[in-house]
Formats: sequence, C-alpha cells, structure tokens
Amino acid sequence: MQEISDFLLACPILFKVLGSLGLILLLCRLTRNLTIAIALGAVALGFWSGQSYRDVIWISWERFSSPNNLMLMAIVFLVIALSSQMAKARIMKDLVVVVRSRFSKGTSMAILPALVGLLPMPGGALFSAPLVEECDGEQGVQPIRKVIANYWYRHIWEYWWPLYPGVLLTIAISGLEVWQFVLLMLPMTPVAIAIGYFFILRKLDPEKDNDAPRPEDPGISFFSLIS
Repeated sequence: MQEISDFLLACPILFKVLGSLGLILLLCRLTRNLTIAIALGAVALGFWSGQSYRDVIWISWERFSSPNNLMLMAIVFLVIALSSQMAKARIMKDLVVVVRSRFSKGTSMAILPALVGLLPMPGGALFSAPLVEECDGEQGVQPIRKVIANYWYRHIWEYWWPLYPGVLLTIAISGLEVWQFVLLMLPMTPVAIAIGYFFILRKLDPEKDNDAPRPEDPGISFFSLIS
C-alpha cells in the first residue's frame, strides 16, 4: 500500500492535474452538480500533491479570500448584471433590424452572435439564438446550420477579450499584463473568422440550402453540413 502511495505522489504534476480534471468530469456526471464536482476534484488534487487536510483548507481559503480573486468575482458579477440590463432594455434586439438592413442573411447570422459574444453571459446561446433566427424570416436555412453559426461566431473573442472570466483568470494566473495577453492571443480571432467563413458562412446560401437535406432526413451528419 505504501508503494502505491509513493508511486502516486511521485507522478508528474501534469498527470495529477489531468487526473483531477477527469475526476471532476466523472463526479459531475454522477452528482449532476458542477460545484460539488469541482470542490471534490480540487481537494483530491491537494491530497494527491502531498498536502495535509490543514494545508488544503488553508490554501483554499487563502486563494479564495485574496484581493485578486475577490476582484475577479466582482468583475464577473458586474458583467452578468450589465448583460442582464441590456437584455431587458432590448438593445440587442434593435441590432437585428440595423444589421439585417445592411448585410446579407448569412453575414448577419455571423455578425449578430459575434456582437453578443462581446458581452459574455451565462446562457448566451439562448440570448443570441433568437437573433439569428430572426435573420431567417423565410426559414430558408437549416436549423442546425443556424445553431453552428450561432455557436462559432459568438466565441470568436474568447481567446483574448478581457470580459471573459476565463481570460481574466488566465491573466491572473500567468502574471501577464492585460495588454500583453491581448497582443499575444489577438491573432486567434482572425483565424477563427477565416475558419468560420470557410466551413460555415459560405454555406449559408439560401438557394443552395433550400435544396439541402433537412435535419430529419436519414443520413445527415455534421460533416455533411460543412463539406
């Protein structure tokens, strides 16, 4: 038993991190509660790293109560509050009319979720999906194509946009300045736009789509939609 314990403690840190992430996924599936899964995964990683239960508690409290973490929580809360206010004010809804009057259907289906993506929010897909749907008043585009366009273009900013909690957390952990991280990751957005155009945007041709197989037809797959 001691040999097994020594072997586990001697494992590379990357293996321990990946193992704890796998445990979180397993616990999330079993408990259906992400908070519990993450908490247990973090505790398991602490023990696996050779920490005592007192060390695990102290480290957890120290990181939770740190000014950087409290500021991060405040920023995430304010972003959510701002997005909620914009939704209630129907500001984004008004954009549909403006964008649709100036751009084609396919381009509008890319621009609108991209605009929503500038303001990250929980359940953002539910917020931007109706905007994409309104661009297709005659229902000439397959629903699954609209889902793909909505998902892809809403996330083209998440590599560097400092309103994303993941970006803020990465900046805090890496110790980089905001401008340094932005300059480093900014090229990923043009790459994502180019990939989206090749696989998604150029496929949103109503004339072609009317003759395409509908989602309920047998044999349709994701790969057939982007090929």
